[in-house]
Amino acid sequence: MREVTVRIPDDKYEFFKELFEQLGLQTEPASEIPEEHKNWNKRNP
Repeated sequence: MREVTVRIPDDKYEFFKELFEQLGLQTEPASEIPEEHKNWNKRNP
């Protein structure tokens, strides 16, 4: 089994959540990413 992370705008979240459920895909609540990790690529090109 593969794990995929999808970035979805807040205003489209409910639509995609329902779509994934209808497709039988497991969803999990998003975990909060610390600020220092969000900008890691900018510091380490």
